[in-house]
Amino acid sequence: MKIKPNSKRGLFNSRSVVEGFGPRFLDEDFCRGFLLDLIHTGNFSCSFCGHGISNKYLNDFYKNNPIYCPGCRKDFRASSGTILNYSKLSCSQIILLSLMLELGCSVESIAERLGIARQSIPRWKRKLDFRKRIKSHSG
Repeated sequence: MKIKPNSKRGLFNSRSVVEGFGPRFLDEDFCRGFLLDLIHTGNFSCSFCGHGISNKYLNDFYKNNPIYCPGCRKDFRASSGTILNYSKLSCSQIILLSLMLELGCSVESIAERLGIARQSIPRWKRKLDFRKRIKSHSG
């Protein structure tokens, strides 16, 4: 059976995929877990006193829900004291921002793709570069 080309269909190529790609293609839960693993490197503990987290609270930790610390009696989240704390960007936006910066994309294209202000991109670049410098000095 021979398939006849349909002139009503749009053209599809890799460029159109790249142009259409954005944060909505990334699973937010997976991105959050990925970033939290990078930040905490397996050390799941209270950001205030360092008290370890019981395994029964790991699900809440990865969902960034508040967790009560029996050590210091404070509530904290996995994002407390990290670059994710008070971030207006979603975790999928941060992942995509990191990738686009690493690929050398322009500030204008990053801002347009992520729907964020151009002025916030240099701040995020400094935050991400700072984390990279700390990691390279500690390892």
